[in-house]
Amino acid sequence: MAEVPGKSGSVSFTNFATSVKSFSIDWKSDVEEITDFADGTAGYKTYLPTLKDWTATIEMNWDSANTATPGSSATMTLTVDGTSSYTGTAILTGISVSEPVGGVVTCTGSFQGNGLLTLS
Repeated sequence: MAEVPGKSGSVSFTNFATSVKSFSIDWKSDVEEITDFADGTAGYKTYLPTLKDWTATIEMNWDSANTATPGSSATMTLTVDGTSSYTGTAILTGISVSEPVGGVVTCTGSFQGNGLLTLS
């Protein structure tokens, strides 16, 4: 396994992704327990994956070019190392702006995946 420096990442989402500092993706699958008597005799539960879900968070320096508002939906691409990308449709669910008196104004966007997320 090769470690990857974070400096090659990028994000695209209509009217939102400029000056990105970091992003995170939470991609998960629900599971349902399907343990039966045969499984139970071994002392272990068994599960079946069911529905998948994903969310993303983007942290960036604030920019007046960011005009997306909560409820906006678009294709989102989160590129990890300049070559590997996660792509799917997402809904912008929230924006948080932080303006310190002695620092840089930052913005955090929260996104809910809407359907399939692919890794390429």
